[in-house]
Amino acid sequence: QYQCKTTFDWSRFISLYERGIDRGIGYRDSMQDVLGVMHTVPEQAKNRIVELLKVQLSAGDAKSVFYPATKLASGGGRSDDHLWAVFSVCTYIKETGDFDFLDGQVPYYDCGEATVLQHLEQGIKFTMSKLGKHGIPLMLGGDWNDSISHIKRTGDVESVFVFFQLAHAVKELMELYKYLGADEKYSWAEGIYAYCKSKLDVVWDGEWFLRAFDGYGDKIGSKENEYAKLFLNTQSWAILSGLASGEQSVKAMNSVKKYMVSDFGIELLYPAAPGFDIEKKCFIAYSAGVRENGAIFCHSNPWAIIAECLLGRVENAFDYYFRLLPSRRNDKAEICKVEPYVYCQNILGRANSRHGEGANSWLTGTAAWMFIALSQYLFGIRPDYDGVYVEPHMAESWDNMYIERVVRGVRLKVKVRRTNASESNNDIKCLRMNGRQIGGTKIPYSMLDGVHEAYIEVIL
Repeated sequence: QYQCKTTFDWSRFISLYERGIDRGIGYRDSMQDVLGVMHTVPEQAKNRIVELLKVQLSAGDAKSVFYPATKLASGGGRSDDHLWAVFSVCTYIKETGDFDFLDGQVPYYDCGEATVLQHLEQGIKFTMSKLGKHGIPLMLGGDWNDSISHIKRTGDVESVFVFFQLAHAVKELMELYKYLGADEKYSWAEGIYAYCKSKLDVVWDGEWFLRAFDGYGDKIGSKENEYAKLFLNTQSWAILSGLASGEQSVKAMNSVKKYMVSDFGIELLYPAAPGFDIEKKCFIAYSAGVRENGAIFCHSNPWAIIAECLLGRVENAFDYYFRLLPSRRNDKAEICKVEPYVYCQNILGRANSRHGEGANSWLTGTAAWMFIALSQYLFGIRPDYDGVYVEPHMAESWDNMYIERVVRGVRLKVKVRRTNASESNNDIKCLRMNGRQIGGTKIPYSMLDGVHEAYIEVIL
């Protein structure tokens, strides 16, 4: 949590590794960093969201870097920046219940202004207006993976990652509209989600999901490729978005487990590219096993953990969590070379002779997302619009665990125990709050009114 606050304060623009020159506060970086502090400094998180929305353009996309001293911004033209705002705003409202935030007026960077909710909707409309020949969102200037943006030299590139990110965003808006009773808006978002569902076969490669289509129409992240056959992010986000079928989800994550898991975490792609393919696919700007070319890009690991939780494969989720846990590096300092008490951005992959060596510690989106993965999915305490989910997952070797979490001013004290040591599943047999039986796994906020501490017992 300390790293979450540090990353929230500084984004990526000054550290041991970054000089602080022409770096600023990254739009997509900071829209994710707010997730790690939403429960501790929600007002500051809201203010940061507003600062970032102010550098969104009226068309719907956003500038990529914001300078807080001058209020100016630069860059932009990427396909993913604006979509990150949806999850951040929805998470803030679930955490605080501040629905009035949606109606607040925020100016666009170029001209005009709109409500916070309209900013989110305009971002969705922008993405839907930029589809490629397969009907998949264009990568434009790049997406989350900066390295592979080099393939845009081949022409109009379609990003399967942004495709799943779009579906995830409209799914979040559908849940919000449903709670608000906004039927017309719900139908609009549902139509986009249905469109994404109709394109699922286009991006499925048989054992996993593709990463992109390049300007030649060739597949990126396919079994047909010589290298970079399999990318991590499209497998996890297929599940986070809810688009993938059960069979596809299991096959995709089984492929991740088979090919991509190292002792230090899950690698970003497999196999690492040996070098540039100048003629057609010059998209890997690093040596084999370095950064986006087959390293353990730590930011992407929490998404795989969340995906495994959603699939109910708890042992895989805990395994991936512990592989990347900084304290596991404490007795491997001569290999890892980064502090064993914070997450770093990336760790050299198995294709590199210095496998296990880390770089760019502290300022990484890994911190916020790993906190979300641990607290809301592994530990399972997840605020929603009308209540808080209590869906803890427990490692097979554990008999019990204890969690404390403050939700809307109420301290939840959660004791989890397994009644039968021979059973390793995480099905909840009984959920009680202050001695009262709860039906389902969500405690309504109405039950927390006037309560300072809630004693919650979960029996698996």
